[in-house]
Amino acid sequence: MNDRREIVGWAMYDWAISAFSTTVVTVLLGPYLTALAQAAVGENGTVLDLGPFGAITATNLFPSASPPRSSSRSSSSPSWAPSPTTPT
Repeated sequence: MNDRREIVGWAMYDWAISAFSTTVVTVLLGPYLTALAQAAVGENGTVLDLGPFGAITATNLFPSASPPRSSSRSSSSPSWAPSPTTPT
């Protein structure tokens, strides 16, 4: 394995398969596992109790897979945007 092209080829393969598996786990498997956990323990039930370190709940198992929480703000403005004020 002293061929430079072979080494570069394996390095590119390793990089690509890492990005692919990360994407599959995050985008596809995350919502599925969150739905399974919520069906088993309720929407915010405890999946794993870690004692003094807290607990893993169904909503924080995969945070990106959970639906956004309702807010008192209008849905047109993002949560980080300042509240609109009326001019005086």
